Amino acid sequence: MAEAVTREEFELPESISGLTDESFWSLADLGRVKSRVESRIKHKFEPPLYAKTGYSDDNRPTEAVEREIPVGEKTFRIKVRPTTKTPSYSGIIEGFGNFLDFLKEQREVEEAYRRGVRTFDGEPFVDLDVLEGKLERDLKEILEGKEGVEHTNQGILGPDGQLIKTGEGEAPRILVISFDIDYGELTPGNANVYWDALNFLARWNERASVFKEEVKEDSLRVLGGKPEKPRAVRYPFDGVAFYHQLEPRTRTSYADVFEKFTKPVGKVVRKGAAIGDFPKVKLYFDEGGEALLREKALVDDGFIADYKPRKEQDGRIFVRLQGVADRLSRYRKGKPYLEQNFFVRRV
Repeated sequence: MAEAVTREEFELPESISGLTDESFWSLADLGRVKSRVESRIKHKFEPPLYAKTGYSDDNRPTEAVEREIPVGEKTFRIKVRPTTKTPSYSGIIEGFGNFLDFLKEQREVEEAYRRGVRTFDGEPFVDLDVLEGKLERDLKEILEGKEGVEHTNQGILGPDGQLIKTGEGEAPRILVISFDIDYGELTPGNANVYWDALNFLARWNERASVFKEEVKEDSLRVLGGKPEKPRAVRYPFDGVAFYHQLEPRTRTSYADVFEKFTKPVGKVVRKGAAIGDFPKVKLYFDEGGEALLREKALVDDGFIADYKPRKEQDGRIFVRLQGVADRLSRYRKGKPYLEQNFFVRRV
């Protein structure tokens, strides 16, 4: 018989281990519980808490700052840093690829020469300033009006004044969400529930991660190793079956692709440092630059063969256009990983 309820209760599983139906249900419940707890508590309490710092997208600090915000017995440490909203690097990289294609197709016309394309040894080369300018302009254009701030709850101050990091506090065995309480109010009671909620979800997620790794190892054993195409393993129980689907995929970070070309040289050139290709090419022509780059394992014969960098008498540096395109293609391939998905069906 249906009955009215005024609260939701969620019980934290003591552990999630062993290939049992209880473990699979605990994993499946995590997504539902996280959605409810975040929407009802976390996303309601944090906006007014963060507003107490005095900073917002319209009032940004010049550098990262920390503020301690007391709410009842809890004192939260909030970090605020000026930031630029994440740009669509995929659009920048897509545009850069189209630009390279245009230069290759139009290299015989005068406009391409005005854009800094020259032919050396029968191959088109492009002015490094042109390439850097293209990336810089597109980044600037996409960032206009995107400035803001980022708030991060670092944790609470313990009795001794030391920071207890978010997710490292004690988690309640049962978390209760009341339909009669507005968790968007900065009250002592809400502060306690909010802190409990953060640790509750962190602990559940930790236990779920351990179980997902256990299932992954078992599924790979059943499949005889990592699959080359999407495969699923069925775990049947009384009345239901849980499916673990594994799919090989690649993940491309377009921000990383952008930095592969542009990341500047640091104050100290370290071995294997993450430096963009274009800054490396510039450093290559400094006195002792090539020797330094090779000594620090930052360039090799393949790098030189791709770009064939050359410096003209007027100081302009040119690189092989096809080499830039090849590097872009290589960087866009991304890193392989195994995507895991779980779902349940009645049998």
